[in-house]
Amino acid sequence: MKVVGKKNTERATRAKAQPSSVLEAAEPMQFATRHAVRKAVGSAPVSVAPHSRYAGAALLGLPLTGLLLSSAVERGIGFDKLRVLSDALKSTPYEIAEILHISESTLLRRKKDGKLQADESDRLVRLGQIVAKAIQLFEGDQDGARAWLHRPARALGGIAPIRYSQTYLGAQEVEDLIERLEEGVFS
Repeated sequence: MKVVGKKNTERATRAKAQPSSVLEAAEPMQFATRHAVRKAVGSAPVSVAPHSRYAGAALLGLPLTGLLLSSAVERGIGFDKLRVLSDALKSTPYEIAEILHISESTLLRRKKDGKLQADESDRLVRLGQIVAKAIQLFEGDQDGARAWLHRPARALGGIAPIRYSQTYLGAQEVEDLIERLEEGVFS
């Protein structure tokens, strides 16, 4: 007769509770929502909180958990996601590439390769976050958000939010501005 100690029983219970894959671990995760809902391929709709740090990922159709999103960015996001963002902004991929500091020749190589590099992917997700938050600010009105993003903002020194978002610090300033506007503090 084998005696099983308390530690062995706890370890066995934890092992059974562990998901067999990272995707399995991510599937039950959902966020409360007011606005944005995205239907993931082959699953139920996935909700994104209006002020979620994953709003940009939801807009681009990317994983909605930090671990999966970070992994996708490190591997390089598919070129098709750049097209998703350019469609959302009614811009060309070349205009988005300029905002992301990607030259035209590099953009053509990425299109051929089918994916962006990690640093470019990170900038794409950051810009997607700004666009998603602007859409949320305008309560789902994409045309209003698009117009606001391209209109010079006094709070940003007369620079359009989309252009101000070209750097990490600039993107943070634009996010802060959006949050102030949501709170009713007109800057």
